[in-house]
Amino acid sequence: GDPAATPSELREMNNIKSKFNRIAKKVNSVSLDKIYNTGSLQMLLRPVSSFQNSDYDQSLYSTSKDCFNTIQGISNFSDFEKAYIWEELRCGRRKNISVDFLSTPPYMHPSGLSYAYLIYLRNPLTQIDDIGLANVLRFFHISELPHLKKRFSELPIPFQYLADLSELASLELVQGAHYVLGKKYLFIKRMDLFSNHSFHYNVYARPDFDIFIKNTSYSVQPLSSNQSCFYRDEGMCWTLRFTDRVQLIPLGHLALLAISIIITLMVVVLLINRLKLQRLEEEQKRLALQVLGHEFRTPIASLLLSLENLSKKMECDDDETQEEYLRLSSAIHRLQRLTEMSRNYLRVGPRKSLLHLEYKTVESLNDFFEQMLGPYLDQIDFSGLNEDRSFTLDEYWMGICCKNLVENALAHGERPIRVSFEINEELLTYTVEDQGQLINTDLKTLTE
Repeated sequence: GDPAATPSELREMNNIKSKFNRIAKKVNSVSLDKIYNTGSLQMLLRPVSSFQNSDYDQSLYSTSKDCFNTIQGISNFSDFEKAYIWEELRCGRRKNISVDFLSTPPYMHPSGLSYAYLIYLRNPLTQIDDIGLANVLRFFHISELPHLKKRFSELPIPFQYLADLSELASLELVQGAHYVLGKKYLFIKRMDLFSNHSFHYNVYARPDFDIFIKNTSYSVQPLSSNQSCFYRDEGMCWTLRFTDRVQLIPLGHLALLAISIIITLMVVVLLINRLKLQRLEEEQKRLALQVLGHEFRTPIASLLLSLENLSKKMECDDDETQEEYLRLSSAIHRLQRLTEMSRNYLRVGPRKSLLHLEYKTVESLNDFFEQMLGPYLDQIDFSGLNEDRSFTLDEYWMGICCKNLVENALAHGERPIRVSFEINEELLTYTVEDQGQLINTDLKTLTE
């Protein structure tokens, strides 16, 4: 947060301003009393109150939009006659206005804009150039000068200086602030021994002031409404430099901050090391599985070759031997499939899916399930289809899922265990039912 300035710091800031005022070379001087030398002209320095009827936009008074629709809203003003003439001009009932229209009070339209600015908005070049920019600038409100500066790169002195001020800074200036800071210039009020209400200011180049306070503990910015200041000094906003702000923090707080940073860094380092170790461990496991998968391929290939040789002699064997051979062949092919699946899973790089499915058409579903559930048929009640049919599926993964369900029922359920399947259109539903009871019916616990 921003600490409050102490009395000694306020004295230091005042000394900085006073010393700069004594030794610095001014650029020029501005006397608001001479520019706005009548009560009517001084209206151009006061804060502007917007048109009371908020339904109408200020800018429409420089166009022909809503002609005479807003005349009732301004009829109660004392300067209604001049406002009516302007209404006729913007609505096309008058073609020209005299030069005296600008130089004759009142200078402010009831909308809150000056008549000079309305003419500028209506036709920025023709009207202003005909009269002469230098001759009409004094009839603009002081808050409108920055808008003119955007259109004209340079304004005549002293309006060039006044246009440098923000709306808030210009308000401080007309209220008699002793120091007002703009974007390029610094205004310092010249003390008048004969009048305390003089509006005579010396103008200094802001870069000169920035250089002057460079070696102090402060920096100064123009005043703005949403700015946080160490010290709000009329039209100036003083702030502490970073190193000086740090010095104001109690040592205990700095120590806590340093300890917090050290602990945070230690935690970050530990987390990084932990992640590195986990990644190394995963890579080691992956490598080990890759080696095992690769080594399995050699004995499996040898087994497949032996099966092929045995198949040539199977015609002489009895039915029981042939059945044992088929079971052995099925187990070896499953082992081969498992090895290939492991290699696919351990392959480095992105994969579309975790499982690689190989669909094949099974000619008889009843035979497929009976062969798959062969080791469990004496422990379960199995029901096949009344009308057997073919179906396309992945034999390997279908077998794993179905056998796991049966084994779970045998290990954790109660007998009798009924296993069945049915087909509805192209959907195959496989059901394993046991007589066990659920102790906990919470789904989250069950699915762990």
